[in-house]
Amino acid sequence: MATRRIIRISYFTLLTIVGGLIKIPVGTVAFTLQTLFVVLAGFVLGARDGMFSQLAYMIIGLIGIPVFTQGGGFGYIFMPSFGYIIGFVLGAFTAGLVMSRFSTVNTFKIWFAGIIALIPVYIVGMAYQVMILVFVNGLSFYAALVTLVNILIYWAIDIVMIFIVSIIYPRLMSMMKLRANNMSVSSDNDNHSMGDEISATLDGTDEKASPRADKTEKQK
Repeated sequence: MATRRIIRISYFTLLTIVGGLIKIPVGTVAFTLQTLFVVLAGFVLGARDGMFSQLAYMIIGLIGIPVFTQGGGFGYIFMPSFGYIIGFVLGAFTAGLVMSRFSTVNTFKIWFAGIIALIPVYIVGMAYQVMILVFVNGLSFYAALVTLVNILIYWAIDIVMIFIVSIIYPRLMSMMKLRANNMSVSSDNDNHSMGDEISATLDGTDEKASPRADKTEKQK
């Protein structure tokens, strides 16, 4: 795996971690920016690398580093919210997969791809939440379902956030492509400069060697 590719993946792993630390209150609930960065990971990195960025996030947390919103460690699998982390992996993959099916993109297509990407995040997350609350925490099935009310509010907020992303995404990608092109041109210029320096050095060496060769011929 190329170094630049690993760096790009790690960027979105870090953004997912930071996104979990940013809590924005809306009425009686507060939401984070994690889901937003999950979808962006799929958009920018593509399905496979977007998925890798979220797998890395999940593995880092499970080995004990407290990157999850409520800590870390393998025991986190018994937390009701762990299902959403599993959903992040599927969501990033779905976002990249849907976007790859579009030959051209516009605001509506980006928004549509983002909404589709939210489906596995919330379906897996809500199902896992109910399962843990019932089988681990001992709640009744009805009581566990009631806890999903706030989750539906988060889903609605994320849909709005994805719409905002769909507006700025084309400009973001244009800026990234321009930067990549500038880096490529700069690299080419550096290579040409290095080549010129090597050529100049070799020419100088040849010039110094020539008098010695002439002297040797005269001695003969």
